[in-house]
Formats: sequence, structure tokens, C-alpha cells
Amino acid sequence: MGRGRHKGFQVREETKRKISEALKGEKNPRYGKPIPEETRRKMSEAHKGMHHSEETKKKISEAHRGRIVSEEAKRKISESHKGKKHSEESKRKMSEIHKALWKDDEYKRKALEGMKRRPPPSEEERRKMSEAHLGHFLSEVTTARLRHLFMLYEGTKD
Repeated sequence: MGRGRHKGFQVREETKRKISEALKGEKNPRYGKPIPEETRRKMSEAHKGMHHSEETKKKISEAHRGRIVSEEAKRKISESHKGKKHSEESKRKMSEIHKALWKDDEYKRKALEGMKRRPPPSEEERRKMSEAHLGHFLSEVTTARLRHLFMLYEGTKD
């Protein structure tokens, strides 16, 4: 409606609703017809490089806030990620981002507060973590970093 001689023409919400209802499900001429691979590729190419604006991201975030995800959905998501490994480049990028975040005092404060709210692991969880780490040794650098974080964490307890 926004082209040609109808430029600036406002469609009423009632009209939009009627059009929407008239084209839903089996009433839609494309209902049940698969999208050809070539068309899918073109659609994919057309959307590459596009990003949501900050305002749109905020709206999406607010729409998802408080949403309850079923146990089945959680299980399916978990299964879809099993066996997948991050590439070395992805690991490097994530590392850089986290290093930059930890330099921000506000981020560090919130993260440490979150750690304080987390309940301590159960005996069963402690046993599993211990078994998972058997035979793994941390480098001196990692040990020093963990010691520093632990001191920060202990220093923030009230």
C-alpha cells in the first residue's frame, strides 16, 4: 500500500486484521507448498548482513521475558547442541569478549553478586565435578587467575 499513488495512505487496523484472517492457513495460496531451494538461497542472501536495531532487540527481549520454556523444549535444545564444538576462532572471540567484560567494574560486580546468590553444589554435584576434573591440571596462570577471582568473590561477601 505504501507505493505509487497510495503513498502515505493509512490502512486501518480492522482492515489489516481482516486481510490477515483471510490469508491464514489453508486459505493462503502458498499453503503446503514447499519453498524451492533456489528461493531459499536468495532469501538467505538478501538477509545476510542485516542486524536488528537496538530498539528492536529490546522489544524482542521484553517479549521473551517471563516466557516459560517447557521441559521438552529444553531437552530438545540441549540435544541439538550435544556433540557440537566451538571453532578455535569462536573460542578466541569469546575469550576476548569475556576479558573485556571483566575489565568493566559494573559487569564484574553483577557477576560476583550472581555467584553469591547461587546455592552451593550438592554432594552429588561435587562428586561429579571432581570426577570430571580427575587427571586435569591447571596452568600456573589459570591457577593465579582463579585465586584472584576467589579473593574478589570472598571480598564481596557481606
